[in-house]
Amino acid sequence: MNWKFLLITTASCVVVSCVAVFAAYHVFNQQDSADTPAVPDGAAVAYVAQAAQQTSQASPVSTASPPTTPAPVPTLPPRALISADTDLVYEYHYSDGTIQSSTEKPPYFLLGLDLSGLAEKLSGWKITSFTAEKIVLEKDVDADAPHSYIVGVQDGCVAVFYDNSAQGGSPTLKEITSISVNSLPAEDQARLQAGIAADDSSLPKILEAYGS
Repeated sequence: MNWKFLLITTASCVVVSCVAVFAAYHVFNQQDSADTPAVPDGAAVAYVAQAAQQTSQASPVSTASPPTTPAPVPTLPPRALISADTDLVYEYHYSDGTIQSSTEKPPYFLLGLDLSGLAEKLSGWKITSFTAEKIVLEKDVDADAPHSYIVGVQDGCVAVFYDNSAQGGSPTLKEITSISVNSLPAEDQARLQAGIAADDSSLPKILEAYGS
């Protein structure tokens, strides 16, 4: 009887000891888990790595200066050229203040020239304006120098023109007389149509002859 009691008592102590050991081990594991960070599983590790890679691949903030827009290149106007429609204005500036001018179309040898080409061809003239529509040429003339004239026809009457051929220009109108060309003989009409050269001394005599 005594040995059975002893056996039961011993067994009970063993069971209690095992329960105590298990409880102590459980408490120890809980404390260790609280002190040590949890190790992420494989899926979590992969997610973190992917996020880090996306962050590293993000476009970096540029520190370079923004590109500047180039300034527009100015366009030059088309170069003016002399054409058959261009008006050539010849102006004669006399020393006494008188200005005579005539307007005509350019001769064939000036067609297609630009400003520099015209200046080379008419070196004795000053070009004060040059466009494709109109060109103004000036020349200074001594008013005291002897003049050359051409007696011709203008508007059906005897007219006097300045002979500007020495200056490289065309005749310019000086005056229109009241002498009707149709009242003159055919021979005189032909001479006037061709043009009669005159100077300061001969001009009055010619006009007197046709007016008498």
